[in-house]
Amino acid sequence: MNNNDFSTKGGKYINYISNYEPVEISLDMIVPNRFQPRLIFNDVKLEELADSIKRYGILSPVLLRKLSDEKYEILAGERRVRAAELANLKKIPAIVSDFNDFQMMELSIIENIQREELNPIEEAKAFETLAKFGGLSQSEIGVRIGKSRPYISNTMRLLNLPAVVQQYVVNGILTTGQVKPLIGLDNDTAIDIANRAIDKGWSARQIEALTHLKKGSKQKLYKPKNPIYGHAAKVFKKRLDTKVKINDGLIKIYFKDDDDLKSILEKLG
Repeated sequence: MNNNDFSTKGGKYINYISNYEPVEISLDMIVPNRFQPRLIFNDVKLEELADSIKRYGILSPVLLRKLSDEKYEILAGERRVRAAELANLKKIPAIVSDFNDFQMMELSIIENIQREELNPIEEAKAFETLAKFGGLSQSEIGVRIGKSRPYISNTMRLLNLPAVVQQYVVNGILTTGQVKPLIGLDNDTAIDIANRAIDKGWSARQIEALTHLKKGSKQKLYKPKNPIYGHAAKVFKKRLDTKVKINDGLIKIYFKDDDDLKSILEKLG
């Protein structure tokens, strides 16, 4: 089976796996997935899953790949394996497949994305892995996981942020919207703004406004013109028969030459 045997969102993975019968595998023979995109597992949710497993068992087999007669690598279902260990199980139902490294990596990423279990940084690193390890373009990644190319591109740009800022996103301290404006700033400035945003509780819009200033792209603020200025300018123009402009605290009266100026002065009395 080669890499091209799989369609968008892993549909053929499911058809392929369905050909296998579940078997019981000892937990001490199972090792984590080297390509696991998830960096954080919620301890509370793991405990809840462990309690469920104690009551009802594991209803859906995990997916493993055989490395040797005494070692199996997790392809999908690491949460169930961890929860089974917490529940003090000795064995777990599993489907053992013969996927290669790329297929294993792709399946693990697809499973987590479809379950919406990855934070934005984990997702960005998963896309980066597909690009580097699988040699896939952003468009190809999008097709395989059911996302648009701009979505892939914008997510991967988060990896240009300093590591400490990325960790703020992983830990849920800052959102993607809050850190996106920091992309393109030097590391020290990005970290400084991120820390200030946390301390002061800044919104994404406030952070964006500050980064515009830092990037030298000050936005010109629109100030509505006082309607009386326009009316007054028309009155002066009609009386003086010349161009007149009025701004805050300033009246400009235009004239062509000395004779024109004398004429204006006479009209002013």
